[in-house]
Amino acid sequence: IFVKLQAGPVQETLASLEDVYAKVVPHRPFEYEFLDQQYEALYTSEQRLSFLFTAFATLAMIIACLGLFGLVSFSAAQKTKEIGIIKAIGASNTQVLIIFLIQSGVIGMIGGAMGLGIVLGGMKVLDPIVVTELGKAGFETTKFFTFDPKIAMYIVLASILVGIIAG
Repeated sequence: IFVKLQAGPVQETLASLEDVYAKVVPHRPFEYEFLDQQYEALYTSEQRLSFLFTAFATLAMIIACLGLFGLVSFSAAQKTKEIGIIKAIGASNTQVLIIFLIQSGVIGMIGGAMGLGIVLGGMKVLDPIVVTELGKAGFETTKFFTFDPKIAMYIVLASILVGIIAG
């Protein structure tokens, strides 16, 4: 039974509810829970899971940044020879910069396209599973993941930008 209480003395209201309940259902003990406490209990595990995902995502980003720093350091050492050869051929500083920025942008574009392909494939594989699980939970939907070409374009552009900055 759900009962909505008015603002005021909760203990007195609960005592009067217990009296009425004892008259109506004398063979059952009076037990009560507040709805806000039930909702809080439901979302506690999700909040913990969200914190864990955030913590591991942050750790993964830190590790990725360390790997990127190592890659950039190694790449700079390798490119020193390359820059020397290009300059010996007669290229200006601007031309050398343009060559390396184009190379980095292309690598970023390839990485973004590959990542986008992996995400789209994952969406196609996971969509039926998520829809089935949501159906079991009482939600009616035919599709969970949606694809927006505009977002895909932003992802590829952002990966090109990251490639240029990292290069």
